[in-house]
Amino acid sequence: MTLDELRSVENLKLSNELGSVEFLGKTDISEVDFSDVVTISKGSVEVYNEERHKDCYPKVGEKLNRPAIITLKNIKPKDGQTGTDKELKLRSIMEKGGGEHISYDKETFTWTFKVQHFTRWGEGDEEPSNDSSSNLNGKSDVEF
Repeated sequence: MTLDELRSVENLKLSNELGSVEFLGKTDISEVDFSDVVTISKGSVEVYNEERHKDCYPKVGEKLNRPAIITLKNIKPKDGQTGTDKELKLRSIMEKGGGEHISYDKETFTWTFKVQHFTRWGEGDEEPSNDSSSNLNGKSDVEF
């Protein structure tokens, strides 16, 4: 891709076995190292780690710090919790964080939501462990 094309990628989608993030509209991906910047973990997606990227964290609306639709897989209810209870909790997380709950599939345990910018988004029940996270070095797809 040319530099001009990299500065205007339409509907960029990054995914792995744990979920996906689709950046809405045109995104400037010039000089973006996906393997360093994006982590899709069990139960969360992080774009630009606040500590690691504090000197290069883009403003809202720039680079990957922009509106996106996130889909997380295998977001199961805890023991004793119904699918409806789980969805209510997920809705609450989005309301408190400023995101928009889109759907929760109680059969496939897939949660989809929209964010306007990035921090660490997800379930928040527990910190992701090293064995349940995947930056985009391994099995991942980039679509645009």
